[in-house]
Amino acid sequence: MKNIQHNTALQIWGAPLLLALLTLFGLVAALVGTGIWHGLAWLALTVPVAACIGYGWLKPRKERSTRRPTHSANDQGPRK
Repeated sequence: MKNIQHNTALQIWGAPLLLALLTLFGLVAALVGTGIWHGLAWLALTVPVAACIGYGWLKPRKERSTRRPTHSANDQGPRK
C-alpha cells in the first residue's frame, strides 16, 4: 500500500493567502494613503507580480528545457 502524505490547509493555502493579503494591503494603501504608504503599496504589489512571473513564466521554461521526449520523432507506434 502506498504511503500517502496529507497536507494541512495552511500548507496548501498559505502562499495564495499571503499573496492575497499583500495585494489587498497594496491596493488599500495606494487608495487611502499618501507619502510613504504609496511606496509600501508599490512594494506590496510587486511581490504577487514577481511570484506570477517566477512560477508562471520562468519555471515552465526551465522545465521545458530539462524535459525529454518519451518517444522519438520517428516513432509511429506499432506497424500493421
